[in-house]
Amino acid sequence: SITVERTGSETEQQDNRKAVDQSEWDEVLQNEGLHEARTIRVIKIVDRPEFDIAIGVVIFLNALIMGVECDLKTPEVKHWPIWAILDNIFCLVWIAEMAMKIY
Repeated sequence: SITVERTGSETEQQDNRKAVDQSEWDEVLQNEGLHEARTIRVIKIVDRPEFDIAIGVVIFLNALIMGVECDLKTPEVKHWPIWAILDNIFCLVWIAEMAMKIY
C-alpha cells in the first residue's frame, strides 16, 4: 500500500486557512471582474433551439391538418367540431409563442 506523509509545512498551511465572509468574497470577485460570474445565467426558453424545433413541429402539424381539412371538405365533414377545436389550439399556441417572445 502507498502511504503519503505530510510535512510539517503542509499541515500548517492547511490549518492556517482563513475563513472568508461573504462581503470579503464579493469584494474579491468585484476586484477581479468576476462578480457577474456568480449570478446564474438563465437562458429564456424562446432562445433555445428546442423551442424553435417544437414551434416548427406545431407549424408542420397545423399545415397538415389544414390540408386534411381542405381535402375532406364535404357538407357533412365541414361542420365537424374537431376542426374548430384544432384551429383554436393552434391559435393558442401561436398567441403563447408571441407572448413569450415579447416578454
